[in-house]
Amino acid sequence: MLVGYIVLVDTGISQNDLMFFLVLPFLSYFLMLICPVIANRIIPALISYDLAWFQKKRSEIIWSFLLPLILIISAAAIRLLVKQLGMHITSGTLLLTMNTAFLVVYSFRMALVGPVVEEIFWRGFIQDRLGKVFGPWIALFTQAIAFAAVHVRPIGGFLEVFVIGLILGLWRCKRKTLLPVIFAHIITNSLWCVNFWYNHTELVKVKSKIDYVSQFNEISKPANYDPNNNAANYYKNAFGLFVERPEELSKLDIKIWPKDLPEEKQVLLENWLSANSDAIKQLELGTQKPYYWVEYHVNSMWDISLPDLKKSRVLTYAICLRAKNNAMKGHFKEAFSDLLTGYKFGKHLSGTKTLIEQLVGIATESLLAEAGLQIIDNAKGKLSPEVLKHFQENLQSLSSEKSFIDLTGEKFTFHESIQMTFTDDGKGDGYIPQISVENMADPPPYLRALSIVSMSDEQKKSWAKLRRRETAEYIDKVFEYLNSVKHKTPAQLHNEGINLQKDIAEMTNNNQLILLLIPAIDRFLQISHRSMAETNGLITTLALFRYKADKGSFPISLQELVSSNYIKELPMDPYSEGPLVYKRMDSDFILYSLGVNFEDDGGKPSKWGEGEQGGDQVFWPVMRVERENGNKQKGKQK
Repeated sequence: MLVGYIVLVDTGISQNDLMFFLVLPFLSYFLMLICPVIANRIIPALISYDLAWFQKKRSEIIWSFLLPLILIISAAAIRLLVKQLGMHITSGTLLLTMNTAFLVVYSFRMALVGPVVEEIFWRGFIQDRLGKVFGPWIALFTQAIAFAAVHVRPIGGFLEVFVIGLILGLWRCKRKTLLPVIFAHIITNSLWCVNFWYNHTELVKVKSKIDYVSQFNEISKPANYDPNNNAANYYKNAFGLFVERPEELSKLDIKIWPKDLPEEKQVLLENWLSANSDAIKQLELGTQKPYYWVEYHVNSMWDISLPDLKKSRVLTYAICLRAKNNAMKGHFKEAFSDLLTGYKFGKHLSGTKTLIEQLVGIATESLLAEAGLQIIDNAKGKLSPEVLKHFQENLQSLSSEKSFIDLTGEKFTFHESIQMTFTDDGKGDGYIPQISVENMADPPPYLRALSIVSMSDEQKKSWAKLRRRETAEYIDKVFEYLNSVKHKTPAQLHNEGINLQKDIAEMTNNNQLILLLIPAIDRFLQISHRSMAETNGLITTLALFRYKADKGSFPISLQELVSSNYIKELPMDPYSEGPLVYKRMDSDFILYSLGVNFEDDGGKPSKWGEGEQGGDQVFWPVMRVERENGNKQKGKQK
């Protein structure tokens, strides 16, 4: 069973119920019965043992009926103690099969076969043999420890099984008989089976009637869909051809300016890029298609993820790196063409996509904006106005439609979570089965995916009060609200006194399911505004250098760029009610957005002002990442 647990159980959930709950246990029972017989035939003098079944005494009968009660009281006491110590006793490995025939056989195994075979083996054979070799007390505790260990429970469950094994072993030690301990084991396991069947009748009321994955596939499918216009196969090919970066190259190595690396690492980067030329080519071909759409064939919205998520991000790094390499060789047109390819890839991941796809797309655009600024910074004035204008116009065209987070997939996921959690009375209402509430100490998979480790008793009481219809209505209300505010910048939300988490908690009456599913939605909405600001920062920087090339100096204000038709409109700061902060300084300038404190910190470089030190998000001058002694890195403003 220990081997079966290691192989067949993942995060407390059986991956093959038939094997783990029936085949392996019955195989174990067979071995428990046959091993003593074989051992007795091989070395009878050492292995022989006696099975005393029952003594025909009044005390034996009375204590035989009291023994199950003692076990139940002891188990309850252990559970109380474990709870006081802050631990919890799980119900063991989660069984997902709802087939009635399967559960009947499982219950027969638990209530009858298991108790008989286990008592004959552990108390009848193991304890008896250990007692003759090491003495009765060592045998008593050793068999109890082994008995608890093979049941594979966390520490709280281990203590409960250990005490049961200890009590049954004590009977065997003092009264020598086996039938009473078998009887007691059958009674306690049968009571567990009664509770198990009650929980089963509750859990079968939890039904998944609506296929939200199919609905999402349909609603996300492009209008007038033509497979020949879909980039999906090209991206799939790109991921398949992608070569992982060599271990000698760190994540930072592929982000910083290549010339700042030691020569041997520059060679490694060149070789890595060359190895991925076919993958990048497939990505380029994909970005020439008008859209990217994947039809998902999974059981749940929770199972949807961007194919080759890690490769998508690292492939973006490769595109950025190739752009920088082209720029170092003076091939600026090709460098900016690479960046535009990456932007198109990022845009393909926007719109009616899953949240993870959209976040990867946003991260892609942020990396490309950073790379674009690095190229301008390192060009040392070699960029022609024509190249700058061409790149700027194409980038403006790609970013003309603002990409706010689309919440369609999240709404479907929330409603699917309802049908995965609540019973269904056929009239749109239901409740969370008690067994599910109790197991919130060991949350179900879709909540564990949110890093929910455990819940307090008070939280579980709140879950028990939740109702299906009310929760569904709350979800519709929450997403209607989020869609009405997602276009507002963080500054607008701040100035209007809008606190998304607080508002959602109030409008849902602190519904625990919704609050667990939506803990960081305000941050996700901020990320889209940040990405747009980063792209605008790059576009504005391009326009400023074009202006200088034409006029001989940088403008006094950004309004001059608008008046002179270098940009269409002022680039707005998501953390203020005005445009990005611009200041001309001698022969250079500074361009930045405020940070999360909504205060102008004078262009103090930071990552959106997060952290105790605050600060601003500075686009220009570019933060240079340098290397010290070949391996240490530091950031420095030029």
